[in-house]
Amino acid sequence: MSEVRPLISACIIVRDEAALLPRCIASLGDLCDEIRVLDTGSRDATVMVARALGAHVDIDSSCNDADGLIADFSRARNICLGLARGRWILQIDADEILQAGHAALRDVVQTDATDVLGITLRSGGRAWVGTRFFRADAARGYEGRIHERLDYQGRYQAMPEVAIENHPDKAGKEPSSTRNLRLSRLAVRESPDDSRAWYYLGQEERRIGAFDAATEAYRRCIDGGRHPISAFHSRYYLAVCQFLSERYTDALIALDDAIATDRRYAEGHCLRGDINVLLGDTGSAVADFERALACGAPPADAVFAVDAACYDTYPTSCLERLATERSMTGNATS
Repeated sequence: MSEVRPLISACIIVRDEAALLPRCIASLGDLCDEIRVLDTGSRDATVMVARALGAHVDIDSSCNDADGLIADFSRARNICLGLARGRWILQIDADEILQAGHAALRDVVQTDATDVLGITLRSGGRAWVGTRFFRADAARGYEGRIHERLDYQGRYQAMPEVAIENHPDKAGKEPSSTRNLRLSRLAVRESPDDSRAWYYLGQEERRIGAFDAATEAYRRCIDGGRHPISAFHSRYYLAVCQFLSERYTDALIALDDAIATDRRYAEGHCLRGDINVLLGDTGSAVADFERALACGAPPADAVFAVDAACYDTYPTSCLERLATERSMTGNATS
């Protein structure tokens, strides 16, 4: 008699996560029928802790470079995915928790309505959509050294009520910014025509304040034209870099391009308003902030993080401030 496959497998790749792994696994409750942990070279008690929590643990450091640093997240993900026996896969990291949606996921696996779910991911007050729950037979595997992407086939469904939240603790580990920049630079050296890799390099260069390098990366992404889901964001963050470098005219040109690409994102209108305030064009700034408010809410199909304040509180406060300034100016001249 053949063994019955577990219905849901949690796939977790870990390294030196003894402190955080119990919280992650506890957040799953009774959702998962199998917890599959792949350790990529822990020096602490991660393996012992994982086994004590009932996880199936495998050790494989082939995703690391000669210095023992992670070199290919997709390789680790794919190894863990290949070890899982479940018909459905939940991909979660040790520094994350499944915050909401346990019952919804259990309902999904009882139907034949979809193959891949887009769920809410949260970190540092921002939210976006990621493919973290899927049928095992729909997955073709992960791609990319860093910011790895699941290649899949089948039906996709957005289920934003399911949420995973990141609560990182990088004590004693390679900082995320250092790791991401190292791998992103390696990725574009290996694949200079990869628009997606250039976008993520731009993100990392911008975060460390290397605005000229970020500008070049975003332009390479835009010119390559092979990463459509970043069409707005690559142009918007190009404008952000120009703004932070005080090249306001260039920033407005980039923003006009971003807004023409997708005007549903209030972030573009708000930044345009900020620049027009700095340039003394309050009439244009008012129109910009009003357009931001007219967006109403972030696009339902947003993949990357959005700034929720840009859709309500920020443009509202800017309009109130501008109205007050106009009133004070009017009173002073009357």
